[in-house]
Amino acid sequence: MKLCATPEILKRLDSLKRLADPANKASAGEIQAARAAIKRILDRYEINDYEEPAPRSRASSPPPRPSTSKPDVETYRVQRVTYSVHQKRGTGVYAPRTMRVGYQIGPRQWQYEWICFEHTGFARRKAEEWWKRRAPTRVPATADDAVKLANNGALREPESITVRTGDPFDTIIDYRLRSSRCA
Repeated sequence: MKLCATPEILKRLDSLKRLADPANKASAGEIQAARAAIKRILDRYEINDYEEPAPRSRASSPPPRPSTSKPDVETYRVQRVTYSVHQKRGTGVYAPRTMRVGYQIGPRQWQYEWICFEHTGFARRKAEEWWKRRAPTRVPATADDAVKLANNGALREPESITVRTGDPFDTIIDYRLRSSRCA
C-alpha cells in the first residue's frame, strides 16, 4: 500500500525532477542520483500526475568546450649540458637504466630529458634517433657507454632548446645544435 504524498514530498520531487533534467547543467552522476531518488519516492508514495524527465541524449549534450589553456612553447639558450646514468627509483637492479641529460637554461633553471638506450621498442628507437642526430658514431648499447662517450665530447651539443609547457610535464620538442662537437 502506497502512502499519500504530502506537499513537502511533491516539492522535493519537483526539485529532483529539475536536477534530473538533461537541460540542467548537472553532471551525469548527479542526474543518476536524482533519478534514483525520484524512483524511491514514486515507489513509496501515490503520485498520479508525475512525468519523468527525458533521458540525456548525446544530441542534447552541450558541445565540449575548447581548452582555454593551450601549451606554451618557449626557446631557451643552453648554457651547459650534463650527462649521467639514471636508475629509476624503486626499480630492481635488472631494470633498464637511462641517460639523463640536463640542460642549464638559467642561473638555477634546468630542463631534463631521459634517453632510453637500454629499453626496447619505441623508446630505444627514439634514443637511436636522438644519438644519430648528434654523433657520427654507432649508437651505444648501454646508458654507461652513452654517458662516457657524451662526457668525452662525442656529441654535438645544442645552442638552444625549445620546450613545450602547460602539459603535465615540460617537454623538449626541438633542438638547435652547434655545427661541431664540443670537447
